[in-house]
Amino acid sequence: MEAYIFNLYTLPAHRSQGLARQLFEKCIEECKKRNVKGIWLHASKDGEPLYGCRGFNFKGSEESYCSKKACI
Repeated sequence: MEAYIFNLYTLPAHRSQGLARQLFEKCIEECKKRNVKGIWLHASKDGEPLYGCRGFNFKGSEESYCSKKACI
């Protein structure tokens, strides 16, 4: 089974507080519980560091399509 993360967004007034990272980590935990073997998402340039540090591979330019297979 694979998962797709759709629209993880932090309002500008609440950025740089680790909220997106916490929510993303909860998504990863849920995927582990459900035996997910790959996660797919689209990321803006601003979001790439969040996903890149978790080992996601990026393809594309303006809005990157990224994935991580066998992530768990």
